[in-house]
Amino acid sequence: MSSYASSPSRTSTLSAGTALYPAWLRTVLWVDAATGLASGLSSLAAPDMQATLLGLPAALVQASGAVVLAFVALIALLLLAKPQPPLWGLRTLVAGNALWVVASVVVVELHWPTLNALGVAYVLLQAGFVAVLAGLQARAMR
Repeated sequence: MSSYASSPSRTSTLSAGTALYPAWLRTVLWVDAATGLASGLSSLAAPDMQATLLGLPAALVQASGAVVLAFVALIALLLLAKPQPPLWGLRTLVAGNALWVVASVVVVELHWPTLNALGVAYVLLQAGFVAVLAGLQARAMR
């Protein structure tokens, strides 16, 4: 954590594409990676159970798990593994998280007839959580 800027509001450019970020960004990235890893692995390990529990197609549960794990890899390899994450990597993560939120709302709309109350709550709550993470990550870039 010490490689991030000590001031929560300080952002300065070191070199092209590299910036100093607030110290709390690393914590946000760890939370994003850990929750994504848990979600992605559970979606791939038990897609039929999750599909039945939520009222979603098992193929959608599996596909979403794979997408989430791809972003976990991005966070781990390109952002957390470096003392200063590249700006393009952070922008990619924020854009991916924003797309995830939009896709989640679309999933609720498209699967409304089969989604049960738990499914609606799960999809919308995780979308809200991802939106908060994206907002914090975007704020760190300012």
